[in-house]
Amino acid sequence: MSRAPDPLLDSDPVRVADYRLLGRLGSGGQGVVYLGEDETGRRVAVKLLRRAVAAGAGLTVAQFTAEIEASRRVAAFCTARVLGTGEVGGEPYVVSEYVEGPTLAQRVAERGTLTGAELDRLAIGTMTALAAIHQAGVVHRDFKPANVLLGRDGPRVIDFGIARDMDAETVTGENIVGTPPYMAPEQLDGRRVGPQADMFAWGSVMVYAASGHPAFGLHPLPVVINRILNGEPDLGPLSGDLRELVAACLSKDPADRPSSMRALLRLLGMRDGAPGLLEKGRDRAKPPRTGPAPVGARTTLPSVPRRRRGIAVGVAALLLAGAATAGTVLALRQPEPAATSPASGQAAADTREDTTPGVTSRGTMQPTATRRVRIPDSGIVLHEHPEDALRVQSYRFNGCCDENSAFVRDEGKDTFHKVGNFQEPVVAPGGRVISIIPTVGLINPGYSYVRLTDRAGRRETRLRLVDSPLETYDPHWTIDGRHLLLTVYEGVGDDRRSRGFVIVDVERNTVDVVRIADENDEAHQYVWGPGEDTVLHPSPGGVVRVHARDGGLIRTLRNVGVLTRDDGGTVAGLGPVFSTRCPDDRKNVCMWDLNGVKKGVLRLPRGADFGGWMDERHFFATTTEGTTRRIRLYDADGEPLRLLAELPKKEFDQSVLWWS
Repeated sequence: MSRAPDPLLDSDPVRVADYRLLGRLGSGGQGVVYLGEDETGRRVAVKLLRRAVAAGAGLTVAQFTAEIEASRRVAAFCTARVLGTGEVGGEPYVVSEYVEGPTLAQRVAERGTLTGAELDRLAIGTMTALAAIHQAGVVHRDFKPANVLLGRDGPRVIDFGIARDMDAETVTGENIVGTPPYMAPEQLDGRRVGPQADMFAWGSVMVYAASGHPAFGLHPLPVVINRILNGEPDLGPLSGDLRELVAACLSKDPADRPSSMRALLRLLGMRDGAPGLLEKGRDRAKPPRTGPAPVGARTTLPSVPRRRRGIAVGVAALLLAGAATAGTVLALRQPEPAATSPASGQAAADTREDTTPGVTSRGTMQPTATRRVRIPDSGIVLHEHPEDALRVQSYRFNGCCDENSAFVRDEGKDTFHKVGNFQEPVVAPGGRVISIIPTVGLINPGYSYVRLTDRAGRRETRLRLVDSPLETYDPHWTIDGRHLLLTVYEGVGDDRRSRGFVIVDVERNTVDVVRIADENDEAHQYVWGPGEDTVLHPSPGGVVRVHARDGGLIRTLRNVGVLTRDDGGTVAGLGPVFSTRCPDDRKNVCMWDLNGVKKGVLRLPRGADFGGWMDERHFFATTTEGTTRRIRLYDADGEPLRLLAELPKKEFDQSVLWWS
């Protein structure tokens, strides 16, 4: 029997479109499912989705609603028909046929696992539903026990809230949407996602039905992801032909999994699959092998002109992996001094646009902004000038599962496209090369790696960096975009320590790993020194160590303060310097040359947190004003010039923005 719905909460709507809501059937990461009824008394299931679900799929709400409509092509047998879609209060909703009966998850929790004919009926019924879904050209992408209803007339597959059209250009593994224990490897490591991902999920659901646990366990998320990518499934008590079919569906390579039609015919006793009987073009074809290039494979990447390197506001700690990035600012420098000094004067501190003409010199940040760019499905607003040397080229939201999403700006546009989940994408100076590193160490196959791809994502090199238990994070580009610096860490949480650094030569596709014995009792990242022929690293007691690129210790600078995460570079009037929190007043920033001579002091405005130098004459800092976090551009005298970005404080704590 199905459970009675829970009462509505005070925050719940009482109506959605023409449907009166009677109670809650369930809630989860995607949204809330309500029991509703229309004017005739017909009962329906109304799912109100969070906007973030649409954003996680790389779509606007309107586009997402249109994609849901594709599921209405699915034949009604063995599925709960989608009756309508729409939008209310900025959030999409899906209305579907109400099927009375428990979910598979409820059934197993309350009465135990399935065996014999009951398990066989579940396998055949759900596979029939997937065959119908795939024949309609749709990929479900979230097939799991909670989305299988055990109705009186047999199992029904429900919840097309995140289903996607197979022909949709954005159906890729870079857009991870689903429930991790039932996700296919291609949903986690950047390969194309098609109906074979549903087949993988089906295999894990069958294991759950027979054993009470999915094929790769119910462990913490990083462990589950690692097992899906690298481990073998636990098939529990499954036996005979069903065990053999489930094992095939759980193959790491989607090309080795059977199609839903072929699998259905096998369940019906046709072991050869009779491929011509039911299958149609798209279902017969195996998916292309579009995974990342083999480790160490060489791909010629486009050359990059000499420009400034990127800078990031890393505003939250890396989730799960634990590499410290809170407040991180990775620096930039211009290779040449700005031709014109920036004008002084404070920009408006509200959301009005700056209209005062700025300087016209190239290669620097302009002291005014002329337009705003709003990042979709967020409260982040960027303030930009067409002649700014730097713009936000990538960003990442921190969260769990499909909410941990990374985006890269479309070249020459104000739009962004998704490049993956649990990824850190950084666009190199020049804008043609992107480095992408995983932000969860346990998803790596026994080693850390970096993916180097062109802007269009058509060519890719994947380079192996260090072997476990070592991991690499915190990327810093050189000005010319030819070398990438990453810090090597070991351990997790409070036990994490820095163990050296890695330098990646993008043109040669080579990796130099430098191990350094360090007395630090914390995890500190390495940064480029001024001139980029040195690497700097903080040590306890206000000590900064200067290393050559090969790791050799050049000198130790004492009593200079805590090194910032800003790379060294040239500041107008001071020459090549690096920055620290001043040893006598950590609210201010001191600039030093590589001989330990103090060249200047930057006195920060009250309440401002130093981020880094944008060019030779401008730095940026962040302030909190009520519930809003603002990122402002300042001149070298500490005078505020303009807004660079503003966002709700909560989103600031969960986002990373990269300027390059």
